[in-house]
Amino acid sequence: MTEGLAAWAQRAATGHLAVGRIVREAMRAMEAQGLEDVDPDEAAEVIERDPALTLHLVGAANAVEHRHLDSEVGTVRHAALMLGTARLFPLARTLPVDDEVLRGEALAGYRHAVARARRAAVLARDWARQRGDQLPEEVYVAALVPFSGELAAWTWEPQAMVAVEEAVSDGIAREDAEYIVLGCALARVSAAVARVWGLPPLGVQALDPANALQPRTYGVMLAAELGAALDRGWTDPVARATLAQAAAWLEAGAAELEARARELLAEAGLAVPESVPPPPRAHYALAPRPDRYAAALAALADAPATPIDHAVELALDALHEGLGLNRVVFARLVRHGEALRAHRIRGTEHSPAFNRFELPMLGRHLFAELVEKGGCLRVSAADEGTWRRVPEAVRELVGVPVFLTAGVRRRGEPVGLLYADRRDPELPITEAERARFAEVVERLERTLSPA
Repeated sequence: MTEGLAAWAQRAATGHLAVGRIVREAMRAMEAQGLEDVDPDEAAEVIERDPALTLHLVGAANAVEHRHLDSEVGTVRHAALMLGTARLFPLARTLPVDDEVLRGEALAGYRHAVARARRAAVLARDWARQRGDQLPEEVYVAALVPFSGELAAWTWEPQAMVAVEEAVSDGIAREDAEYIVLGCALARVSAAVARVWGLPPLGVQALDPANALQPRTYGVMLAAELGAALDRGWTDPVARATLAQAAAWLEAGAAELEARARELLAEAGLAVPESVPPPPRAHYALAPRPDRYAAALAALADAPATPIDHAVELALDALHEGLGLNRVVFARLVRHGEALRAHRIRGTEHSPAFNRFELPMLGRHLFAELVEKGGCLRVSAADEGTWRRVPEAVRELVGVPVFLTAGVRRRGEPVGLLYADRRDPELPITEAERARFAEVVERLERTLSPA
């Protein structure tokens, strides 16, 4: 996995995304009028119409050395002012044009990804304004960053992305389709290329599911999820759920928020179908990869005890990549042990609400006991006695009848909880998998508590 992400980062060091022809021609026309007559606001308005050009120029502005700034460049207007017209237009000309470098399904897929990114950015900016955000234009750019990996993959590995879309059309969850074809979620590719390109921190933070509890970042996550879900129309269940979550977050009416979103997207020329037939539901389990399981456990044995995040990531590798468990979460104790909060997560990149998991330790529920006393359980709805001790909010959130969970301790003291499941409620988790899960927990605790 690390090697794969390093390869994406290496390609990002020399690779560029493709700009749309309409925006390219608009930039040429503006440049032809004379650089001294270019209005930065007018230039920013044109640049914002194209995610590739926006990300390229903001990243270029952040790469300028010796700039007298206290923070990263996070808006298109700021980037235009920072670069100046003498550099702005030559930089824009370095990008290829989409229909010159892509053909057929690759071009169509790339343009669909561009539309998803623009929808997300338009919505995120509007929601930021509704919340009184002081820099809504910064939120606009941040909402494009989660799509940087998808745009890069369509540009550099178009056939792989065609395979991802085919898997999704067959009913496989997008997170799983990305992992099956590419070896990792596109969110991780986005994080790899975003760091190389110097993209704004707010957008990079939105790529880490554990940041869903941060209000500003959560807004970007919701907008990115809705921007993608609207490919399947306004009636799509994921779009409906995401709109409801956004309305609750904004303390607004869902109907009013939808009407406003429809109007904004129409004004931006971003057509959204009313309804698209959903794909058939596939009961698909990720294939276990014994080699990755063994490699992760071996690396865990050699990992340093501090900081614990590196060891936890290796444990998640073993569970997600090695055992083929779809959703894997490490929740850490926070507020002096008063609550469990999602901290490191795999397989829920498109589930912002799931990633806001936080559970009070009051009430003597099952998870509180596991954290306090340790242990590893396969929890099933078939065992009514144990199932009743799972908080109702957790049962509703996970939506599956069986999962694995264990308390995690460091030098005998509790530090958090591991959780893993299969996304499809009809797919089982075996006792053998519980034993492997317990092996990972034991190895993680041994790493965190060296002799």
